[in-house]
Amino acid sequence: MLCFTLRLKPRKTGLPRWGAAPCAHRNSSHKTIPLLKSQRPQKVLYNIYVDNDRKKAKIVISNRRYLIGSLIFLTACALITAFIMEWRARAGDAGEALNFATHNIRPFLIEALVLLLLMLLISSLLGDAILGSGLVFAAFVVMTFVHVNKMAARNEPFIPVDFTFIFNVGDVASMTKPMDNAKQIVLIAAVLIVCVAVSVLLRRRAGVKQLSVRRLPRVRIAAFAFSVVMLLTLTYTFMFPKDLRTFEAKIMGFDFNDWDQSVNYKQNGFIIGFLYNMAIVRMDQPAGYSREKIQDIVEKYEQQAAAENAKRTDPADSDVNIVYIMNESFCNPNGFKKYFPYTGGNAVPNVEKIAAENPSGYVVSPAFGGGTALVEFEGITGFSNWFHGVTLPYHFSVKKRASFPSVASYLKNKGYHTVALHPYSGLMYDRRSAFKAMGFDDFTDKKEFTYTAKDRTGLYISDRSAYRELLKSLADTDG
Repeated sequence: MLCFTLRLKPRKTGLPRWGAAPCAHRNSSHKTIPLLKSQRPQKVLYNIYVDNDRKKAKIVISNRRYLIGSLIFLTACALITAFIMEWRARAGDAGEALNFATHNIRPFLIEALVLLLLMLLISSLLGDAILGSGLVFAAFVVMTFVHVNKMAARNEPFIPVDFTFIFNVGDVASMTKPMDNAKQIVLIAAVLIVCVAVSVLLRRRAGVKQLSVRRLPRVRIAAFAFSVVMLLTLTYTFMFPKDLRTFEAKIMGFDFNDWDQSVNYKQNGFIIGFLYNMAIVRMDQPAGYSREKIQDIVEKYEQQAAAENAKRTDPADSDVNIVYIMNESFCNPNGFKKYFPYTGGNAVPNVEKIAAENPSGYVVSPAFGGGTALVEFEGITGFSNWFHGVTLPYHFSVKKRASFPSVASYLKNKGYHTVALHPYSGLMYDRRSAFKAMGFDDFTDKKEFTYTAKDRTGLYISDRSAYRELLKSLADTDG
């Protein structure tokens, strides 16, 4: 093997710029190729090794040039990924993505900065800028895919709490088109394969693996620490942007919206909207708050309830079965005739007859067209979702407790055997654990249903099958 080193002389010597020096190559014989002699210190540009057997040349780049090149590469990847991410998050509308990148330049650049820090973080762990940028790109392919599908189904963006569904990937994937899922898998696989191939090729051809093993670990540790600190700082800034809501927000180009997160994501970008929703609602302690004060309030309303209930008959004291139905797929179309007129007579005469002959009325639902667990929580417990902000009560409140007060726990204390039926997976929203904490003795999901027929065009267990399962459960109950 033939080995020589190309060096650069200082300009002010007045001598020819190129010089030669011997180069030691591990486990190989070499000789020095004389170019022009120089007595002054020289700076290494790169080493070139010529393998006479394989007829190939290998360039070993200096540490400094490799690190600078990696940083430039990551910056370019971050900017490109930021644009592609916005393009995907806006359902493939390139014009809207371009308008955001050019007219909301500061939010766009901050998004690119977050991506750059994430790529720097992963690259410092792997020691490979190409693979690090590829993994970050692949992660945002998944996130934007979920975001677009969630927006199409519920007009709600992808938020941090949605990561709790990572253990229900199969159930979530069944809600999207199989062909769309396959396309995303192919895209991610292609990106990662290309990144690995390019990385391996460069290491073999450019000799990056010959870089100093003594100096680079320190650089990687410094890059890792810097990226972690900066990411935590940016995350906290946009989680609690009290100072960014007014003057500073306008200067930086942000316009935060508390009540409509789909607008928040469009105005401020996918990443800033995502970080904004990482905050959990925090309450300041009210003046005069104490355990004793709360106990006084509890006793006050317990006395009022006892006085009112003395005039009533408690259904739980009667020998009756109590059935509580929460059906998100049913509505009375007569209530919407003004907005969606139809002909053919009354669609639900039996429902209206029962409502007329028994106590009935309307309640305000905290969600519709999705967010099933939010409605369940309020309906079963009587507590408001407001205190949970963007989090899910089943995950962050209910299942963390051994017991949680609800209509089920009340009836259980009255001697009832409490059963919950749900025609879908019990793993979704972690219902199985949450319902146990709320006082249900048994929980039956679709895997344990006897009746699982679907409607002719339906994808899930039909209401008819669910009601048949309910009647079976009542028939199997003793008493």
